[in-house]
Amino acid sequence: MMKLARLPRPTTIEINPVLLKEIRGRMRGVRAFILLTANLALLAFFTGLFYLAQRSSMGTPFGPTPAEVGWNLFVAIAFMQFLIILFGVPSLAANTISSEYENQTYEMLLTTPLSARSIVLGKLFAMLAYVVITLLSALPLYSLVYVLGGFRWTDVFKANVGMLFLATLFSIITMCNSAWLRRTVRASGLSYFLIGGWTAFPYVFAIFDGILNEASPLRLWFLFSPLSFYASLLAASENSILHGSSGQTSTQTPTWQLSVFLFVAVVAVFFILTTRLVLPEARRAPRSRTFVMIALVVVAVTIAALLVHPPSVWKTIFERPAF
Repeated sequence: MMKLARLPRPTTIEINPVLLKEIRGRMRGVRAFILLTANLALLAFFTGLFYLAQRSSMGTPFGPTPAEVGWNLFVAIAFMQFLIILFGVPSLAANTISSEYENQTYEMLLTTPLSARSIVLGKLFAMLAYVVITLLSALPLYSLVYVLGGFRWTDVFKANVGMLFLATLFSIITMCNSAWLRRTVRASGLSYFLIGGWTAFPYVFAIFDGILNEASPLRLWFLFSPLSFYASLLAASENSILHGSSGQTSTQTPTWQLSVFLFVAVVAVFFILTTRLVLPEARRAPRSRTFVMIALVVVAVTIAALLVHPPSVWKTIFERPAF
């Protein structure tokens, strides 16, 4: 009797169960849609006000051209999204780990065969998926402004990629605080303090540096701020529609191309710390191993930074740019 050959089983893609659980939990409730609606309403309202303010002077002899108005509106929308991410991500990510303790589901999470890395990545990607939806929901506003000219869709892509990178940075810092403190309110407060201070304090140091030395502040201070990173990314996007060139008015390497190495190192370090804090066995692991992993990350990022930019470029951060 002939035996029929078995057909190979179709390959299935295994999706992180924590990722599925977090996405379903976020999108099944009304809170996600209320936040998206509020986000779009704020963007549309302030964009409309900014357009009316620009339109009043657009027809005057010394007023802006339609292309300049389009670029200004593009920058305004991008920075409003930056503020939304800056204040929204710590609030949304503060309960990613602490909610497991507060809802008494932490023990159930420990019974799964998932590693600490899988748990952290699942919760991080779920958070970033919601950020991506938030960024994509603003594309209709960009399309309305696009008719005025002044920017290209590649500029929108660069702005959104930079925003997603900063959202990753803010999310992993908040998740680390959530795993450490195990209370949502405390994690949210500490995250706002760290992220807000990290964004604003470099400018405070730059102001004092300029006052004390009676000169322009060192470029070094602007290397640390996420706001400087994003502003530099947008400034590098000023294209030939406005300036007839690539938009670069300086021969210096843009700040964002230097800051990105620092921020990548911070993301990697906080990811290592979060994976150590999320599970009990990870907490009890030898600290020397964690320090070695962090040291390897710092060395790897430093080598990559020196390979991409020679030491002569990094010396420019100690210069005082002319304004």
